[in-house]
Amino acid sequence: MGLAAWERQGRRWLIALGALGFVGVAPVVAQGSRSRLVASATFSSPVAVGPVAATGTRVEQADLVQGAWLQFPGPTGEQLARIYENGHVQSVGLPPQMRDERLQVTPLQNGWTIVVDRYLPASRAGMDFCEGIEESNSNEPGCGDDWVVAEHSPRGRWALVQALPHSRGNRSWVSEPVEHNGKVEIAWGEPYEEAVRVAEAPLGRPFGPPHVVRHLLLRQFTDSVGVSVKLGGLYEVAEYGPDVGSGEPEFIAERRLYADGHFGPIHVLKSPLLYEKCTFFLIPDGSELCLYSTGNFKLLIARRPSFATGFERSHLLLAQAQGSPEETTSQAINGRLLIVSQEKVPPESAHELIAAIAVSPRGIPEPARIIEAEPSVASRYYAGAIGDGGEWLVASTTDEGGPLWLHPSSPGCAYSERKIRAPTSVSHEHTTLALSAGKRGVFHVAWVDPRNQLQSASVRVACAHRQSTFERQADAQRNWQRSPRRSVRR
Repeated sequence: MGLAAWERQGRRWLIALGALGFVGVAPVVAQGSRSRLVASATFSSPVAVGPVAATGTRVEQADLVQGAWLQFPGPTGEQLARIYENGHVQSVGLPPQMRDERLQVTPLQNGWTIVVDRYLPASRAGMDFCEGIEESNSNEPGCGDDWVVAEHSPRGRWALVQALPHSRGNRSWVSEPVEHNGKVEIAWGEPYEEAVRVAEAPLGRPFGPPHVVRHLLLRQFTDSVGVSVKLGGLYEVAEYGPDVGSGEPEFIAERRLYADGHFGPIHVLKSPLLYEKCTFFLIPDGSELCLYSTGNFKLLIARRPSFATGFERSHLLLAQAQGSPEETTSQAINGRLLIVSQEKVPPESAHELIAAIAVSPRGIPEPARIIEAEPSVASRYYAGAIGDGGEWLVASTTDEGGPLWLHPSSPGCAYSERKIRAPTSVSHEHTTLALSAGKRGVFHVAWVDPRNQLQSASVRVACAHRQSTFERQADAQRNWQRSPRRSVRR
């Protein structure tokens, strides 16, 4: 469906190569040409999502069917919104039990969405449950909270809200839920204990009594146990060794955890890279990518094939990375990574730049692309996202807000550094940005405007033929003359 069809249906798209150029806003087109091709970004008209609270973070993630989910702190607690590919935003009212800032949203392949959060029942309000909890802090809330699960159906209704039994305590953890053979599986437990509870239920139905499993490895003790999702199932993962507490395990063991409480075969990972404090990114084929720093802040990545005992050879990403690149790394639905990081160039110098590196699901990095190379680059906030086809987008602003800049890239287009100003501005009080890449290759960006209203817009990134300035102005004039003069209904 073309952009004209979207407009006929009331969609709020602006054509970057047309109207924006005519009304005096810089065309949202990235430089970089191969046979007159450039990476273009079509920015939709911003849509107001709602007011934001004074504190809190905004999280955006892709839906596995289309669009994205956006969660943010509002004046009355955590809020949730559904973003569609055409830029339309729909507020999703949360059950009263799902208003804590620890809200976790997990979209499923079939259109269902699972939401997990912490909730303190009214019957426990004002009571002290911290006594007897190891390393408890009487000033830290949450000792009486339970983990609560809610399921949102494809029809837009909440089909289930249920507390998980034996999940009380502010240090208890819960796994990401997963759908397996039409049933939802979920696991939870407590730190310093190897006991893990697992339960399942058909979509939209209550969970049955949990099964309790203990000791992934017999005659081996550890206080570092968790559950991850791999190959469409739950896997219990345990770290072993004398330095587990410092994040440097000697080896890692994992095995499939079934909802009836039995285990699958044991898989062991033992590698010197585990002492480098890997940040793991799971790939849909069961492999994993280990992102780590070593030496003088060299940033590297290594691939572990599915259930292999070690890693393949590492690849250098940046010679001297700054900050915590793992915190600004985004992942596509098919496993691709986009790593956005500050780098000192040359190493040991005072000059910094922002670079973006795309990594394939097999762990092969593309050349680093310079996003910005300015002395004041450290004072910028940025967010990145990458699509399944390798197209990516980085959005940035300053630590004082102001302009919102876009940096698109698309396969088949030669890349060249350029700052592209979007037709909007960012609040100086809320400068963090949220960005995701949808299933259908559409990016969704969210920011807070100077009126402290959360805004959202969709961006399409693709290769397009380069036009001269005269051609762009002529096209903009024709598009403006042909377009109907209508007001946008908010």
